[in-house]
Amino acid sequence: MAPSHDDCCGGVKAKEWFLAPEPVITERFTFHDLRAKRASDAEDVMEANEALTHDDLRTTQKIYRRKPRSQSGRENIRQLAGY
Repeated sequence: MAPSHDDCCGGVKAKEWFLAPEPVITERFTFHDLRAKRASDAEDVMEANEALTHDDLRTTQKIYRRKPRSQSGRENIRQLAGY
């Protein structure tokens, strides 16, 4: 007899797996959100472009680099110190 779908995951049925008592993820997101997060967390646009395997660097710059670029450490210190 072939194994059933219920045999995987320690006998937990797929429906039960997704109907957990408390949701682990509280915000909706898509695959594109994950790609954008990866691109935004990269040190520079070249690293992001390589990770996302785009042929054109402009695609990475325009669509996936969503996080604003942070200020330099020196500017952050001045701002925190009130200068």
